[in-house]
Amino acid sequence: MTVINIAIVAAAYATIAILIYFLRSEKSRFSRKQIITFIIMAGVVFAACYPFWERRFGDSVQALDLYIILVFIFTFPPAFFIYPKRPNKNFFFICLCTPLTVVGHGFGNLAELSFAPNQLIGRILNLFVMSACFALILTGLYWLTRKKFPGLFENENPVLWRRLWIITVLMGWTQIVAGNVFSGSTFTAAGIIPSRLICLAGTVAILYIAGLAKRQAEESADAFARAAAAEEAVNAKEKEYAEIVAQTEETNRLRHDRRQIIAAITGLNESGMEKELESYCLEALEQLDRTEITV
Repeated sequence: MTVINIAIVAAAYATIAILIYFLRSEKSRFSRKQIITFIIMAGVVFAACYPFWERRFGDSVQALDLYIILVFIFTFPPAFFIYPKRPNKNFFFICLCTPLTVVGHGFGNLAELSFAPNQLIGRILNLFVMSACFALILTGLYWLTRKKFPGLFENENPVLWRRLWIITVLMGWTQIVAGNVFSGSTFTAAGIIPSRLICLAGTVAILYIAGLAKRQAEESADAFARAAAAEEAVNAKEKEYAEIVAQTEETNRLRHDRRQIIAAITGLNESGMEKELESYCLEALEQLDRTEITV
């Protein structure tokens, strides 16, 4: 039985570690490889310590779940050091463990206690059902946060995470109150199955709504950016048009001035008016040199 119990502890710990440390990708104090190394070493310690726990408190499902609770308590504090300045986001991932791991353990324990309580075959069934639940939950989370709403967990809005972690912790506590192995009178199929399914649906709904809100915010920002770019393009076109109009008016003015110059030269082009013609031509040339036309 000890080997199966260690496998249950390892599966529960791996799920907790994935939920807290590996569903996120923001910058941390340590590299991904260092975090993985730390998690594996801690998991080995938890697995190695379990036989001593079992020798002291027995191998009942209640004693096993109590050890897993302690594993969870010792697993989450490093998140605040590994991911500093993100308390609300850390609380969300920690609190997300509560409803989701309670679902897996709830169905696993229910399967054991319904068919073979505290027996090897029942504990193996517990491990199988719990692992299947965890696999489905993690697969669903991956699809929801990486495929359906990519970048959802990369959001850095602290207000969003504060609201979400408060909701998730309340959901987790309601599941514990609804039924747990430490209170045999509440741990029944009639109470556990609907409450755990409602918990899963609620968690999915929360994340789905958060994903929709994020998508709508992105679409709104994109629409605003496109509108701003269109307005800037219109302003640029208007400026270009105004410059063309100004250039056209300047060209027309110069054409008018040149006609006047030519008419004046024609009038001065007579015998005895050579000096006046020369003086006027020099003045006209100087005026033309000061005028620049950009085409």
